[in-house]
Amino acid sequence: MKRIVGFFVFLVLINLFFPGFGAETPTEIRTFFSGINSHDLMIDRSGNLWVANADVNTITKLNPSGSIDEVIPNIPTTVGLYDTRNLMIQDVNGSIDVLTDNGTIVVLDENGNRVGGSYIPNVNRVIDFAMDASGSLWAAGYWSVDNTCSYTVPQYESYYDRDEKKWKSRHVCDRTYTYACPSYGENITLLDPGAMVKGQLHFDAHGDFPAQMAADGSGNIWVTQHQRNIIIKLDPFGTTIGKYDVGSSSEGIALDPSGNVWVGTDAHEIVKLSPTGQILNRTHLDTRDWKFGPDRVVADQAGYVWVANPMNGVVELDPSGRIVASYPMPNPVALAIDAQRNVWVVNNQSGGNNLWEIPQTAMGAQYSPVSKTQSQAAQNEDP
Repeated sequence: MKRIVGFFVFLVLINLFFPGFGAETPTEIRTFFSGINSHDLMIDRSGNLWVANADVNTITKLNPSGSIDEVIPNIPTTVGLYDTRNLMIQDVNGSIDVLTDNGTIVVLDENGNRVGGSYIPNVNRVIDFAMDASGSLWAAGYWSVDNTCSYTVPQYESYYDRDEKKWKSRHVCDRTYTYACPSYGENITLLDPGAMVKGQLHFDAHGDFPAQMAADGSGNIWVTQHQRNIIIKLDPFGTTIGKYDVGSSSEGIALDPSGNVWVGTDAHEIVKLSPTGQILNRTHLDTRDWKFGPDRVVADQAGYVWVANPMNGVVELDPSGRIVASYPMPNPVALAIDAQRNVWVVNNQSGGNNLWEIPQTAMGAQYSPVSKTQSQAAQNEDP
């Protein structure tokens, strides 16, 4: 009896000082159900997962193990899948701020209860959300100016020239047609930590939209742009302090722990820039017939970069930009990384499990796109 009691005390002490001792260590990708047509994912400071579900206007909250805690209804998250990116941020107050495409911000507490909200004026659609080092929030969107354009079509008639005895054409009048031709421009809104609007920046109506934003450790905001090769760097006051050409229309963006900037482009590349905007590396991805660039890019605590590659899964790059592994899964659209460096992914499929976990213990060569045979052959060819 004393031995049994002693063994029990031993187990209690082991688990007290070594939490998780004896628990099963996952070595494979795991899947969970989080909702229907999910298109955004956020992890809060407690490790809970928040998933935005398009078409059904809900947010699903899951605990760190992937089990559903609750489904929060009536959140207007029905948006164009490739028009809106980061929808949710946990602010410095611990609240969950949810950005909707029409400019409404819904503020939830950590249990999913509505505790406030605000509205971003002068926008047609809000596209992305970011938080800087001071806790201020930045929202990117676009605005439009209603213009009327016109074109003129000459009107002709046919007549018979009796002198020349042949048919001819002559100009009678001009008919003018009008049509609506709105022009568009970028809109960057600065909000305080409580999600209240502090100011707005309007860029020229050049017809391009912001794509995504990321904040660096100095409070600067980096903005990628649709249909433009240029990414913009703003200081904490919203002044443009840099413009950098990445060679193609830019989409996803992330900053690593060293302050380097990683940008996905429509050339199907991940471009690495230094904190001062110098291009350091380009990594080409196989996106097959996917017409857009990598839409979601996330950097983890170790400086590795994770890319949602819609046609063939999630790609892992090391800090130098070298592809080290690829994880097959259908149509990933959002990524988030928890405190244990596990990578969570959602896709927008309408049925079955649509939340995927790549445990830190499952990462490695078994998912590499280069087989052992190919790798060995390459080594044999080295001089």
